[in-house]
Amino acid sequence: MCSPGCVSQSCDRQSGACSDGCRPYWAGEYCDTCDSSHYGPTCSETCSFNCNNGCRPDNGDCLDCVEGMFGSKCNKTCSTGCVYGCDQFTGQCTCKQGSQNDSCVDCPDICNNQICDKLNGYCLFGCQTGYWDLNCSSSCSENCLSRNCSFSNGTCDTCIRGRYGDKCDKMCSPGCVSQSCDRHSGACSDGCRPYWAGEYCDTCNSYRYWPTCLDTCSINCTNGCRPENGDCYACVEGMFGIKCNKTCGPGCLTGCDQITGHCTCKQGWQNDTCVECSPDYYGVFCNKQCSPNCNRGTCFGNNGTCDRGCKCNIMEELIAQVQHLQNINSHHILHAVSVLFCLSLMINIFVSIRYFKNNIYKCKKEQPRQHEKKSRASTNNENPDQFIYDCAEMEIDYQNLSELRRSQHHYEQLG
Repeated sequence: MCSPGCVSQSCDRQSGACSDGCRPYWAGEYCDTCDSSHYGPTCSETCSFNCNNGCRPDNGDCLDCVEGMFGSKCNKTCSTGCVYGCDQFTGQCTCKQGSQNDSCVDCPDICNNQICDKLNGYCLFGCQTGYWDLNCSSSCSENCLSRNCSFSNGTCDTCIRGRYGDKCDKMCSPGCVSQSCDRHSGACSDGCRPYWAGEYCDTCNSYRYWPTCLDTCSINCTNGCRPENGDCYACVEGMFGIKCNKTCGPGCLTGCDQITGHCTCKQGWQNDTCVECSPDYYGVFCNKQCSPNCNRGTCFGNNGTCDRGCKCNIMEELIAQVQHLQNINSHHILHAVSVLFCLSLMINIFVSIRYFKNNIYKCKKEQPRQHEKKSRASTNNENPDQFIYDCAEMEIDYQNLSELRRSQHHYEQLG
């Protein structure tokens, strides 16, 4: 098979030599290898420009490196401490003064006097300001005053204002005067700012709360409030709520529960918070008792009007029994019917008595005349006693009505 590098894939039948020469980047009599500047299976990859005298056609490794570079592809730089370049494969070289180890690496600039151990690179005279550890590769905390810290462990010599701790990574309390605190413990050096308290000035005094201790506890708090949220520990008498900003019910006997507002009621008040009158009391202060003439002794709390109507002396017991058996909402209708019945009965009795009384008076007035007529009528075979019988019946009815009236009066007294 002719080489893929032959132009037109054409080659001598006997030897295989390319008849028309090689394609670009290919070389050799049989065009079966790359030229000195290319590599790869198709000779399309270019050798590193740091290669000297080209590269291997199979993998691109440089045959040699330009001065100052090393590595298989000549892509690494020799140390600046080397006198004349370095070995192509190891990077080792002859060192200038002040450089150390086989690769002549310079001592770090941050080593004091740029002097270090030539075997391990440790800075022999410590680090410049702001650095620490053996080869000065670690930075001192920015919270160290002037960035000064221990060469061996990085502990700050002194902290900037407002910081404490070995690495000055903790903040003094905002309650410290001048934001100044002990370097090790964090205790405020000059005491607390106004309204702050505690050894570390990290909490508010008993009448202030967070976050700046400028907010004042409610005037209704007793013994101050919680510094984290201002909730009262306890309330003055008559107030309740977490901030003691709610008023206990007007009927509470002695204050109320701080959370719920529940309390023991004075006489005349009712429910858990004592904010309304008992059924048998009324008035702004629930100190007036409902009229004894109110049905069941109850009335409206705002004006004392009987809420179940007034007692009916004749029908009261009957109404009470009916109310017990029926829905309580019908008691007003029964009461009204009973009152109308009482009034109607009394009016009928009164009218009837007046009627019979007037007629009896007429009968007595006519009796002498009727006796004369009787004597005349006897001679004429008439019925002279009819009028007398009528009058007698009226008088009997009148007596019955009077007895009924006395009975009614008796029932009213019993009621």
